[in-house]
Amino acid sequence: MMNLMVAIHCKIISRRLSRYIDRDLSAPLTDSEILKVREHLAECEKCTAAILELKSMKSTLRWLGSSQLPDESGIERIKQSLIRDFKDSD
Repeated sequence: MMNLMVAIHCKIISRRLSRYIDRDLSAPLTDSEILKVREHLAECEKCTAAILELKSMKSTLRWLGSSQLPDESGIERIKQSLIRDFKDSD
């Protein structure tokens, strides 16, 4: 039962990781959500690895230059792929 609760919590947090990294003003996390993400990352190696991979991917995309960035739908497909991979690793 505890593993199920951890998996559910990871899924909830994984949906917020990109917004947590981006600090997007159009879709900001609340202070409470930020605190929950930080607390979870302090305890969860899997989510910490996922956020490091996401940061690396975003850094690489920035490095390529804005003229070479994929369109928004491409970025969304990459995010969904990461989330799927993350869920499949359970």
